[in-house]
Amino acid sequence: MDINDVKDIFLKLKGSKETYPFGQDVMVFKVGNKMFGLMNSHEDRPSINLKNEPVVNEMLRMEYPDIIIPGYHMNKKHWNTIYIEEIDDEIIVDLINQSFLIVYDSLSKKEKEMVNIDE
Repeated sequence: MDINDVKDIFLKLKGSKETYPFGQDVMVFKVGNKMFGLMNSHEDRPSINLKNEPVVNEMLRMEYPDIIIPGYHMNKKHWNTIYIEEIDDEIIVDLINQSFLIVYDSLSKKEKEMVNIDE
């Protein structure tokens, strides 16, 4: 899966928006006003950063030690960096969805109503 395919997965999620607060090389995907994913497009080894539960993050890092690592420039307990060209597409889709739902669940009631993913 390449960078454009991954970007499409992020943007297909209802309420997802693409921003560039760190410059044109780093896409930040948000739901409400909270980040649920980052994608670096300038690297030789394209990667995404995604949020997950700490226990799940540890298991993923053990299962894919060279592909999923603690989140670069992120809280390493809650975020992983995933090298997208080196892992199955289904895993990427699943991890993006998990990150989205974790962040969506943390939104205020008002923000959830504005996003309204259930419609």
